Amino acid sequence: MNVVQEKNEQRSRNGVSIDEKQSRNQTRRVAHPSDRLGDNLARVSGDTDTPEDTLQVLAAAYVDFALSEEKLWFAAFNHRLPDGADLPEWHQAEYLGLVQYLAKPLAQLLPDLAPDACTLRALTLFASVHGVVQMSLNGQFAGAPREALPTEIKSLVAAISRGLG
Repeated sequence: MNVVQEKNEQRSRNGVSIDEKQSRNQTRRVAHPSDRLGDNLARVSGDTDTPEDTLQVLAAAYVDFALSEEKLWFAAFNHRLPDGADLPEWHQAEYLGLVQYLAKPLAQLLPDLAPDACTLRALTLFASVHGVVQMSLNGQFAGAPREALPTEIKSLVAAISRGLG
């Protein structure tokens, strides 16, 4: 643990560490249903005819959020807790709320999948899309150019959807 991390852990107000406060702030701005990404996902998720279309509009909304709110996206998804610190349960719950937008159409595509397995599959789908977005925004070799990112994510989700149906 470095000196900054140690000081952040030592400094706390009302028993909440600086890292936890930062995580709460970022998560609320991104994941809370009344906020940017959560609001966009809630709005678009019901406007489709098929589960495949729902996955597409959710992925497109995620990419749009990442491209239009890049600083907020990086703040939310690049914050690292100190070594040995567990992700707080409230933090997991906030993000699982977002992942449930994916679990609903996945449950339609995979009706025999148990609910826990469906949530795991939704997390895997999220990680796939998120990984491409992250590599792209970081300018990494395997990432897509910014202007191609929406099309590449659409192709990725289409390929995954075909494999599920």
